[in-house]
Amino acid sequence: ERTAWVWRTVLRRHTLEQVRGFLDMMNVRFLVARADQVPGGVAVLPQQGPDQIRAIERTSAWPRAFVVDGVEQHPDLATFAERLRQAPAPFASVQSDDGAAVDEVAALPRSASAVSAAYDYLLTTNTTTFRVQTAAPGLAVLSEAHVDRDFRATLNGASVPYIRVNHALKGVGIPGAGTWTVKFEYRPRLWTWTWLLSGLGLTFLIATRLLAGPLLK
Repeated sequence: ERTAWVWRTVLRRHTLEQVRGFLDMMNVRFLVARADQVPGGVAVLPQQGPDQIRAIERTSAWPRAFVVDGVEQHPDLATFAERLRQAPAPFASVQSDDGAAVDEVAALPRSASAVSAAYDYLLTTNTTTFRVQTAAPGLAVLSEAHVDRDFRATLNGASVPYIRVNHALKGVGIPGAGTWTVKFEYRPRLWTWTWLLSGLGLTFLIATRLLAGPLLK
C-alpha cells in the first residue's frame, strides 16, 4: 500500500506472502520491519545493540540477472501474475500478443529445464553488464525495467535487439552454448537529437554574441 508520501510503499505482515513472487522477481533480498511486526518464517539478520527495526533477509529472491533455456508465454497480465505468485524458482515468460518477443524466442522450448545465475556484474551510471554461461540457446533476463527503444543491448560487443519479458523486465536472446557478455546501456531514443539541438542552440548563442559586439560599437 502507498502511504501519504507517494514514493514509499509499505508491506503489511499479513500480505507479505501475497507479493512474494513479485519481490522475488524484482530481486528484493532485504526488507526492514518494526521489531513487533517481523513476519514468521524469515531470517532476521543479527545486529549490535537495541533498535526499533529489524533487517530481514529473503533467501528466495531471484538473481539480478539469469539465463534460461526455455521461455513460457502468457496471454495477459492477470495470468502472468498468477504464475508468478506460484513460482518456486526463476522463470521467463513473454506475452503471446507481443510479436517481437514471441519471434525472438520462437526456437526455444516453452518451458525451461535449466536456469543459471549471471556473474561478473559491472554497474555504471547508465549501464549494466554481466556474463552468463550456457550449454544451449536461451534467453538472458535482467531485472531492470523494460522501456522500448530507450536502451541499447549488446552481446559480446555486437548490437542485438532486446525484448520485454516477465511483463516488466528486459531480455536478450542467447544464440548458443558458450560464455556471453551482455550489456544494457540507457540511451533514450531522442538522445542524439537532444545533443544536436543543444549544439545548434550553443552555436546560435555564440554567433549572436559575436554579431552583437560590432553592432553595439
